[in-house]
Amino acid sequence: MINLKGHNLPERQKELNKRVRDATKKNIPFESVRDKHEATDVDKLFKIDLASNYKNIDYILNTFKCGDSLYISRALKCSWIFEDEYSNIINPDYLHQNIFPFMSIKMKKKLLVAIYTHLKSEERIIAFYNYCIEKKLTTIAHKFLIITPDNFKLDIINKGLNLKDVWEESVFLKNFFGDSITLLEAYSKTKDGAHKVRRYLLDLRHLYSVSDVKYLDLIEIFVHIEYRMKSDELGLRMSKDIMKKHKDRVLKKPLLYLSILNKTQVVKYSTIEDAKSFAVALLPSSASNFWLDNYRRTNKYILDVIPKQEMFPFLKKIFSDAYPNEDFETCMHFYNYRFYDMFNEEEKEKWALSQIESQQEVLGPGKDFKWYQFVNFDIALEGIKKYIMITIDKEKRGEMINILVESAKTQQDLEKLFKYYYERHVNESSSNKEHFMKTVIINHNVFEFDDECWNGFNKILYSMHIYSNSGFFFMTDFRLLVVIYNIVHGKEIPEQFRDILYSGFNYLYVDKLSMEKRQILYNYLMNLYTVKIKEFDGKNYEGEERNSIRRYISSVLRVMEIFEKVKEDCPDPIMKYIKLDWENFKNHHILKEKVVVNILEEGELLRLLKKDATQMKNKFPNIKETLANTYSFRINQLLRKLKIYFAKDVAKDYLKFFLDIISDPKSNHTFIYTSVYGVFQLSDEESKVDFMFKYKPHEPKIAHEKINSQLLDIQRAICRYACYSRPPVPLSNVLMYLIGDYVHYSIPMFNYYFVNLPKPLATKFIEATLNAPLSIQKHGLRLAFKSYNAEDLKVLVLTVWKNTKNISLRLLLYKNLFEKILAEDKASQNELFEALKVFTSEVHEDDDKVIYSLLTSSKLPQRFIGDLLKTAWESVGQFKEKGANIDTQYQVLRAIKSNITLMDRKFVKESVIMPHVNEMLTDKKIQPRYKSRELSDRVKTKWALVAKYIVSVRNEEEVKDSIVLVTSIIKMCGEMWAMVHDNTYTIRLFCTNFISSLHLNSNNNFENFKYVKTIFEKVLQTVEEVLPLDEMYLTVWELRLVIITKELCSNLDLTKKDQSEKNEGGKLYDDFADEVGNLAVDLINKGQFYSSFLPQINEKLIIEIKVLARVTDEDLEVVLIAICNRLTRFKFYEIYLLALMLLPTNKEPANYDTFVDTLEKIKELDNPEILSFLLQKYIYGDFKKRRYV
Repeated sequence: MINLKGHNLPERQKELNKRVRDATKKNIPFESVRDKHEATDVDKLFKIDLASNYKNIDYILNTFKCGDSLYISRALKCSWIFEDEYSNIINPDYLHQNIFPFMSIKMKKKLLVAIYTHLKSEERIIAFYNYCIEKKLTTIAHKFLIITPDNFKLDIINKGLNLKDVWEESVFLKNFFGDSITLLEAYSKTKDGAHKVRRYLLDLRHLYSVSDVKYLDLIEIFVHIEYRMKSDELGLRMSKDIMKKHKDRVLKKPLLYLSILNKTQVVKYSTIEDAKSFAVALLPSSASNFWLDNYRRTNKYILDVIPKQEMFPFLKKIFSDAYPNEDFETCMHFYNYRFYDMFNEEEKEKWALSQIESQQEVLGPGKDFKWYQFVNFDIALEGIKKYIMITIDKEKRGEMINILVESAKTQQDLEKLFKYYYERHVNESSSNKEHFMKTVIINHNVFEFDDECWNGFNKILYSMHIYSNSGFFFMTDFRLLVVIYNIVHGKEIPEQFRDILYSGFNYLYVDKLSMEKRQILYNYLMNLYTVKIKEFDGKNYEGEERNSIRRYISSVLRVMEIFEKVKEDCPDPIMKYIKLDWENFKNHHILKEKVVVNILEEGELLRLLKKDATQMKNKFPNIKETLANTYSFRINQLLRKLKIYFAKDVAKDYLKFFLDIISDPKSNHTFIYTSVYGVFQLSDEESKVDFMFKYKPHEPKIAHEKINSQLLDIQRAICRYACYSRPPVPLSNVLMYLIGDYVHYSIPMFNYYFVNLPKPLATKFIEATLNAPLSIQKHGLRLAFKSYNAEDLKVLVLTVWKNTKNISLRLLLYKNLFEKILAEDKASQNELFEALKVFTSEVHEDDDKVIYSLLTSSKLPQRFIGDLLKTAWESVGQFKEKGANIDTQYQVLRAIKSNITLMDRKFVKESVIMPHVNEMLTDKKIQPRYKSRELSDRVKTKWALVAKYIVSVRNEEEVKDSIVLVTSIIKMCGEMWAMVHDNTYTIRLFCTNFISSLHLNSNNNFENFKYVKTIFEKVLQTVEEVLPLDEMYLTVWELRLVIITKELCSNLDLTKKDQSEKNEGGKLYDDFADEVGNLAVDLINKGQFYSSFLPQINEKLIIEIKVLARVTDEDLEVVLIAICNRLTRFKFYEIYLLALMLLPTNKEPANYDTFVDTLEKIKELDNPEILSFLLQKYIYGDFKKRRYV
């Protein structure tokens, strides 16, 4: 219908647009165009654009349903369809019923994104947001949420803003809040929001311009520097504004603001007094941290504001104020961390001399000589001489002399040093002299020495015998130094050193040379080697001559390398010999030829297509070169453009090019893969079918030892790229390649088709895979879980489950069904859960362990958990008694215990608890240990389940049931009290642990404390009636404390969340202390308070106090101190000792005044034992000083 003639891509695009405009102007009836044959994509695009101009809504909607991504994308450019005029069509209900069922997942999402881009109506935006949330399209839902009105966003915040599927939370929150700091404040008041605001508040800095005061208020509330791993600067402009307008805030909270403000702006707008204030605030908590953190270097930017002459006295003062009795400038850390850098030379010398004079040996025993490095050389020389005179150890003498090298600042100083060294130490050991000379070389630039200084240095070299033929291994380095010095100073090289430059050259000392001296040395060396090589001109290049020339050339290349020269810098006489011996030198990195491979990029081809499409064929050689030198060559966008706009010319040339490559037996993997992809992009439908038939596999099993490797590459490429064909290749052709070993290569196809095929075609594909062999069926099932509705999926998975015994397939079914339930709406969840119950009822011993981890997880909606665990126990409870099965039962029992409130109590009691109690106690099979770990774990878990069952009560009826059960257990224990196994009192051990288990399992559900209290009262009564009390002393204490806690907490109003809650908490602590005190007084008066049990009673009390802290949401230390303070009302030695045991030992306890008051009251009792215990606890326990003792 349309044949574009333009020479490049823009011309053809313009030509198409002109055809559309002309047709529109002529008002050509759309009906006369609509039914015409579409030979190419351009014909279809023409119709879509014309329909758009005519606002033909029916054609555009039919295009949405056509399934072709190109045509749908073109139709989405019709922006008028999103206007309110068409809201009867572009709304969630209409699209869901009439459009989405015919679209691929990808195009559905693309349509929704286009709607998000164009919608302006708040009501319509909210409707699409709700639709996306309902359909689990959370990423697109978040896009709509960003453009909803603020009142709707506020409602979402109050209900709970879910960021679970947000990729970049900080970016989303920035867009979500927009310019509304009100939304940010509201979000920060929610539990999850407070956490996110703490994490991302600094990323929302744009809100500072909306309200600087409110934003800084939030920063001061939520940004905690102790939790931050790095400094997040707020930027120059914002930091400047804060320092100018809100410096009072910065000075009030310096640690916070200094960690987030730009340092240069802090410095710029800080006065000297500000800097001093900051410096004090930045002091660490201890002197050791002051040094370890290297306070001066870490905070240099702030300290540099303070004048240098004030720095030392200021730092010394704040250090002494912060850390009394700690040394500052006389501390070794002051030296190690170079705090002396703040001194000028005069101050440094004065400080060093004072250290020497003090003789405190701060740097270590016998190390005071090191201070002379900071002292004037003449003074240092005299001081070091004195040390040397009394030092026998030669190594230490050498160390002392080397300090003088650091003290010497001028060449005159060095001359004196060399003179002294030569006169007094010339006979030192070789190693000492070597060390001395190397210290000089490292600390000073030897090549800058004048004649007098060099002569002094050289005399020592003479004493080391470097000018003689004998010497040590280090001589070469010093000789090279002499040679370089003489070269750069224009002096004659000593005769005995001339050969040193022919034996190689290294980097040593070259970096010390100035640029001018480097060039002198380079020119000298190159001239030296060139002259030497020229001596071989006219001689045969072979034998010894060749070896000699090679050595000289290697030296030349080494010099060029050291001086960072390139091939072009090589002198011609030397290059002549290199070329003669090219095979030997060609791989040297200076000489190596740089191979330039012309790697073609897709962008270059697209630019050519936009400029002159007739030249596209000329790029075939470049494409081949690129394919030969890369692992992949992506030209996706180019091929799409060719298919659309050049289908009758350039596209055919490229298709032939690709087919020729495939036919070429020399083509490798990369050539074939790129070409097969090109065939599926450019061929017509009939050609693609023929192509797939031509190379289809004849056997499902690949005979690797027989099959042609190129044929296998083609088949693998078809498996990989057939799915990218537009329109899709027929399903029958696809199935030819979904067989046997080829399935592995086709795996990307499954997900691609699921996402990109129109829903009707995707459904057919899935159905075809479900009727295929197992290796394909698994992939089909995964897609079915993504696409089938709940009713159809239930029927499918139950059918497959019933007909398979394959372990991996059963796991796939169970796992995917489980995850599907989590993702669906409530009605679908109910439908699918019935299938999950069937699966669970039919699990067997050999099933994968992942199935058992899923059925015992807590991820399912709570309404299903009890029912699933009941079904699970009915299944696994029948497994044979062997290790793995017992372990599975143990896992299910643990899950039942954790979810006891969701379980059917009657089932738990009749199916688990009573059989266990009867077996253990009635049949007397209870033992302290069992024959395997698995059995022991199962028995312990069942008893823990019994305890959890007893205390998990919600009404009086359940209380009665639990009382009957627990009293019967205790009474049976009383009857078997003397039972012994392996020298262990089995029942006594069990009964004690069981009551403790009752206690620990009762501490989490605060709402049922009033019922649990009744149970524990009955337990105490039963214990006192049937068990010997002298053996149950601690257990009775435990029960009485539990009853007190449950009684008091059950009277607490847990709904209060304001100041009255604090008041009620305080009353609770007082009441608890009074009850405990009264209990102790009663026992003391009866002579039944046994002080020897105080440590164990203390442990029981702490358990109960932790419950009180959790109930009132208070810090444990605060609660402990409050209770201990109240206990001092009871003037009994035993109670005071108990309170003292309970008190914390922190250096700075919470509620400091109350804590000190408690200690003072305890001291007032004036009891020697209590006073000794107090001193042991707070001094001799760890020997740390505490200000309150």
